[in-house]
Amino acid sequence: MPAARARGLAFAAASLAWGELVRLALLGFRFQVPAGPDLVGPAGPDGFRGIRALFVSGLTMGSYVAAIWVLLAATALALAWTTRSRWGEAMRMVGEDEGAAAVAGVRVHRVTVTTLAASGALAGLGGALFAHYATYVEPGHADVMLGVHSLAYGLIGGLGTPLGPILGVALDVGLLESLRFLAGYRMIVFGGLVMVFLARRPRGLLDEVTVHRLSGWLGGRRR
Repeated sequence: MPAARARGLAFAAASLAWGELVRLALLGFRFQVPAGPDLVGPAGPDGFRGIRALFVSGLTMGSYVAAIWVLLAATALALAWTTRSRWGEAMRMVGEDEGAAAVAGVRVHRVTVTTLAASGALAGLGGALFAHYATYVEPGHADVMLGVHSLAYGLIGGLGTPLGPILGVALDVGLLESLRFLAGYRMIVFGGLVMVFLARRPRGLLDEVTVHRLSGWLGGRRR
C-alpha cells in the first residue's frame, strides 16, 4: 500500500526494493513442523522442501498439465472480461494519466492497490503450481531476473491484452531455449531483443491497437 502512492521510476524502485526485502527476509526465516517422519516448512536459504502432495495424491503429470492449461485459459478469459469492464477502463486511465483519471472521478489509490493485490495473487497462483511441480521453493527462485523476464513477456508480446504476455512467454522461452548453444551469450541476445522492442514496438507485438485492427479486419472478412 505505501508503494502504491509512488509514481513512475519511484514506484518501479519501490516495488523492486520490496521484492528484495521479502527475498532477504526469507533467507533468514525458519519455521518447520513435523509432518510424519519429515520436517516441513521454510528453512532459510534451503527453502521450503518436501512439497510432495502432487506425487502422493495419485494425480498424473498429464492431469496436472491439463489443470494448468485450464487455469491459464480461465485467467486469460478473466483478463479479457476485465479489460472490457469499467474496472479495466479505470486501470487504463490510471496507467495513461493518473491526474486526468483523478479529475474524471477515478479513485487512483484504490485502483492501484487493488490491481497490485490481484497481480500478486495471480503470481502466487503461478508460484504454487511451480512449487508443487518442483517439490520445493527457495528465495532464489524469485530473484531479480524473474522480474526482468516477467516484464519482458509483456514488452515483447504486447501490453494491455490478455494474449500479449502469453505470446511473449512463447517467444522469450522459445528464443532462450533455441540459443542454448551460445551459452552465456544468449542473455546478450535476449537483452538486445528487448532493447529493439522498446525502440520499435514499445507496447509489444500484440498491443491494444494491433488487436483492435485485427478485430476490425476479421469482422470485415466475416461481413
